Amino acid sequence: MASLVDTSVKHFLSTMYGAPCSPGRPGGSKIAVLDACLVTGFGLRAATRITVAAGVATVEFSVGASQPPTPDSVLLIAWRRADPAQR
Repeated sequence: MASLVDTSVKHFLSTMYGAPCSPGRPGGSKIAVLDACLVTGFGLRAATRITVAAGVATVEFSVGASQPPTPDSVLLIAWRRADPAQR
C-alpha cells in the first residue's frame, strides 16, 4: 500500500525526545543510533488525545510535552482499545 504521507528522508536531532545517545556521548554508539533511526524507532510515549479536523490530526502528549515532535516528523500511531470487550 502506498503511503498517504511524505516519508522521504527527514532530519534527525540528538535532542529529540527519546533519541538514542550519539557517538561521543556516554553509552552512545553508531550502531545504536542507526538501529533506532532505521529499524526500531525511538521516543515511544502514549498520546493523551488525538483530534482530527479537516483531514489534519493533532496529537497531544502528557509525557515529553516540553519536547513535541519537530515539524515534518514521521509518527507511527498504533491504537488499542482500553477494553477488548468494547468491539
